[in-house]
Amino acid sequence: MNINVTNVEEAGAIGFGDDEPQVGVELNAYLSDPDGSVSNLTWKWQKADSSLSLVWDDIDGAALGNYIPVAADSSKFLRVVASYDDGEGTGKEATGIVSYTVYRPPNNPRSLMMEEASFVP
Repeated sequence: MNINVTNVEEAGAIGFGDDEPQVGVELNAYLSDPDGSVSNLTWKWQKADSSLSLVWDDIDGAALGNYIPVAADSSKFLRVVASYDDGEGTGKEATGIVSYTVYRPPNNPRSLMMEEASFVP
């Protein structure tokens, strides 16, 4: 009896740490792909008012696996899109949505500094 085994294309997945996203505190995303050999990895962070939104706004300059939310991200949902190649082919994409909205702690010096840095009179 012969048994044929075929390698199946498995989707990649985005993960985040367990911390609630906060203004001024780095948020890290990571990609796992069972097909291995991830290459040509690029990241794109986006935000929206709802985790179910059909329209997500790109966050300018947020093109790494980590992102530090700013005051303008308060009460928004964040998601990250990873584009990459893996052991099974090219042009793959995985999307992950952070479970909570961005929190802005009251009187947080780091969040105030981030807001002041983006203020233009």
